[in-house]
Amino acid sequence: MDSSRAVARWKWMNEWWVAEHVVERVAEHAAEPATCVQPRSGSQGERQTVLRRASERLKVDGMASRYLHRRRVLFHETDLAGIVHFSNFFKYMEEAEHAFLRSIGLSVHPEENWRSPVRHGWPRVSAKCDFHVPLQFEDEIEIELLVAEVRSKSIRYRGYFWKDPDGKRVRAATGEVVVVSVIADRAAGTIQSAPIPDRFREKLEPHPGLEV
Repeated sequence: MDSSRAVARWKWMNEWWVAEHVVERVAEHAAEPATCVQPRSGSQGERQTVLRRASERLKVDGMASRYLHRRRVLFHETDLAGIVHFSNFFKYMEEAEHAFLRSIGLSVHPEENWRSPVRHGWPRVSAKCDFHVPLQFEDEIEIELLVAEVRSKSIRYRGYFWKDPDGKRVRAATGEVVVVSVIADRAAGTIQSAPIPDRFREKLEPHPGLEV
């Protein structure tokens, strides 16, 4: 398989996975939040239509500051006590971050990075989480990701983990992560912080009313 066909197949598989397995809702700070609920069935054309309409809606609604990402706890994410291992909360938050950026046409590892010797990236420099209520296998959870702060070279996200989001909606954990914009030169073996690219700065802003 040549490289162009491989890239095309990867793009299609990525869109299919998002449409088939993830229920994602995007909310802006505007009075009427944008919502994107992916179908769990239907043709490839129907899925692409949903994704395209969501993207068009986001462009109209403006800058993004809040994202809701749903998933279920998988069996391999639990420990011998039968609850989610603490390390997985950081994975959940990163998963929500990637879905959030994807929903507004961004990525932490865009296609132009694949073959370039000089790459832009977002390493984590700080991460913390407070745990309130344990999560167990098959629990449905909603990760509420908020843009807490946008600085010249870093972004701080706040994450709220909601158990039983359509029922009692209990906060299971509260987390934060700080990511830094960097340029990595593989040939020189260097990684240096860099200003946040305009394509990110033009679409992200801190969530209003969020306590620092």
